[in-house]
Amino acid sequence: MAHGLLLFLSVVLLAPAANAGAPALDSLRAQAAAGYEAVLPELPRPYPAAVKAPRLSEMALAPEAVREVRLLGLRSPSEIKMTMDRIRPGSPQAELLPALKTQYEASLKDLIALREEFDKEFVWGSSSPGFDHLAGRMRELVLKYKAGNCSEQAFLAQAYLRLKGVKASMVVLQTFDWWTMKLDPDKNHVFTIFGLPEDANPAIPAQWGPDAVIADPWGRLAGPAQESLRFMLDELFRLDQTHQLPRYSVLDYEHLTKTRALP
Repeated sequence: MAHGLLLFLSVVLLAPAANAGAPALDSLRAQAAAGYEAVLPELPRPYPAAVKAPRLSEMALAPEAVREVRLLGLRSPSEIKMTMDRIRPGSPQAELLPALKTQYEASLKDLIALREEFDKEFVWGSSSPGFDHLAGRMRELVLKYKAGNCSEQAFLAQAYLRLKGVKASMVVLQTFDWWTMKLDPDKNHVFTIFGLPEDANPAIPAQWGPDAVIADPWGRLAGPAQESLRFMLDELFRLDQTHQLPRYSVLDYEHLTKTRALP
């Protein structure tokens, strides 16, 4: 992939914990990964390009957006839970679970408080306060609570890209399991995408085109959309294609009424 900027930093590199009395979360994650294969693969394998590479001018904006959000040092309950779920019982890393659980509970509490406060921006029967207001308010709240799952992080990336004059959309990934006939709550996600054709539907990957780029701060992904999505499905969330089917929809904060149920 000649121009590939598909960036992936191991999931063990989380932001420092807000609770100074507890072990730093990045340290815990590093220890958790040390004695077994890895919470997530070290790097995406070099997939052959399914389409031509996006324009370099647009590609460069993806790592910028990811970096901008990651530097906020947000704690993500879903990210911590993924690490906990992938620690094998009886392994040396199992002794880290109590500390990780403490970090998970604290970050989840702060995330719920953040979303409850943010939802006050939506008043039933009134018009939307507008993208710029919502983006500014979101940034205030994530800095206040130092928490944010993929939804918050994707929204911040979208806001960054819009400030750069780029039309970016947020896409929700959900996983339907044919065995249980339910959505898998541990395999849903939100990411930001841009560089699509003018008439493309962001919820239909087949319409993304050759210049589409994904910026995903939560997953630490920045690169060609099709390859990023493939890595997301195969490596990050490990969908079993025999019975798990990805579904996509567009997320628009300007037309929400509440955020609490988001990934």
